[in-house]
Amino acid sequence: MVHSSTHRFFIEARAAATAGPVTKAARRVRELARDSRATALVVVPYMGKTGRRALKELGVSWLDLSGNARISAPGLHVDVRGRPNRYVKRGRPENLFAPKSSRVVRCLLMDPSSFLSQRTITKTTGLGEGHVSKLVRRLEKESLIERNRRGAVKPKDCQLLINEWRRRSDFSRNHILKGQLPRKTGLARLRELAEFFDQCGLRHSATGLSAAWLLAPHANFRLATLYVAEHPSLDDLEVLGWRQKPRAPDTWLVVPRDEGVFHGASVVDGISCVHPVQVYVDLADQPERAAEAAQELKAKCLPW
Repeated sequence: MVHSSTHRFFIEARAAATAGPVTKAARRVRELARDSRATALVVVPYMGKTGRRALKELGVSWLDLSGNARISAPGLHVDVRGRPNRYVKRGRPENLFAPKSSRVVRCLLMDPSSFLSQRTITKTTGLGEGHVSKLVRRLEKESLIERNRRGAVKPKDCQLLINEWRRRSDFSRNHILKGQLPRKTGLARLRELAEFFDQCGLRHSATGLSAAWLLAPHANFRLATLYVAEHPSLDDLEVLGWRQKPRAPDTWLVVPRDEGVFHGASVVDGISCVHPVQVYVDLADQPERAAEAAQELKAKCLPW
């Protein structure tokens, strides 16, 4: 607790500004500050975009030791940004949500109530034991998972974990063929493409708005999005009437950077869909009514 002539601050310090530690600190200090009628304040060495977003959502003030701050209190507003990170660490840390690394997060979120051993995660994801061990340690360090006495792990806060994945994912880094297939509805477009890929023997699964509609019907969609394991033949697609068109497309054919996106896929109404966890993440980068679709999908398929 820090007092000035006009204000009182309840301060919680953290050595890292990643989502897990920052959110945990913010919730704790906010509760303590409410009881003492003080302003909650989180302090870190350097506050990045992820930490700033998390604290904004929680309504908690912050400052960092690099000279940046956003503090709101009665009669006081401080907003300082743009100061460089004075505590940059050497080396490039493992990206927990890179295409291949995200297999671990996906595996944990698909079975969030169970503690999984690292051996199980390794077998399920197809990653090396060393790689899995490194990712699990990082997830634990960021307070995104918890361990039991046997060392098995599970998500500590599923919503926090998947939101962090959504923030750090970039759907546009996949190879996306954007085009148009003149059909009356998005569903008709999706179904015809799925049948075409079935006939070609090309592995595929719907995602985004089209998969959300199949898994949790809410609102009609225009954009049909499908993951495909490899580039389809453009000549064959053109036989269907499909034309590559980057402007105003109604179909996205997506060759993923990692085949892990297909893990947990299932057939819904005759069409293969990726797991709801993957759909929810992908909706963060979809147009149209993606935000509404994500809320409906979460309510019906991700009971967290």
